Amino acid sequence: RPVYNKKACFDAFPFPDLNSAAGEEIGVLAEEIDERRRQVLAQHEDLTMTGLYNVRRRLQEGAELIGSERDLYDRGQVGLLHHLHQRLDQQVATAYGWRDGMTNQATLGALLELNRARRVQEERGEIQFLRPSYQAGRIKSSARAVQIEALLDRTSTRAPLPDAPAVLAGVLLEELRREGRPLQPLELARRFDGRIGRRKTDRIEQTLAILAVAGSVQRTDEGWFSPRRH
Repeated sequence: RPVYNKKACFDAFPFPDLNSAAGEEIGVLAEEIDERRRQVLAQHEDLTMTGLYNVRRRLQEGAELIGSERDLYDRGQVGLLHHLHQRLDQQVATAYGWRDGMTNQATLGALLELNRARRVQEERGEIQFLRPSYQAGRIKSSARAVQIEALLDRTSTRAPLPDAPAVLAGVLLEELRREGRPLQPLELARRFDGRIGRRKTDRIEQTLAILAVAGSVQRTDEGWFSPRRH
């Protein structure tokens, strides 16, 4: 039976360059996912992390949700979690310099090639640390921390505008909170994949108006914003 070994599995894993815009986005999305899950599980004591991700797996398989699955989907905000995970996957792919939507086999192949490239770099004394300030001082070597460019062409990926109203509301609220400044519907529309038209911006503005009624966002002459949370 396979046994996990930190030195062989984690220490040698070829992590992407996190000192980039994609790296910052990865951190923001990971924190949002963690916070969202904590809130859901705190509000509904009968829900579990396993249950949430079992339903998400059903979504990934394209299966129709029925009965208790639909209830768990609604109360567990699985649609929003699914969307956030999709965006996280896209940002990780961008950080690696990979195209979005690669198969598992292609991803493993790319990781293997990157691992080999990193090994060549490390033999020359150039090491890309995940946490340079912590790791560099623990290794007795003349190695210097560097950033190694990923092997594949970098591509910019954007998630599509969610169809479900509740998911769209959560995503827009997340964008406003992360930005920390007022944004116009057109600015928000540009952050999602697809053609930017009147229908798209109208959907965004209508959703923001609903969020405003709930007190989650406010509007100024400069655009919509989410008040700072305390």
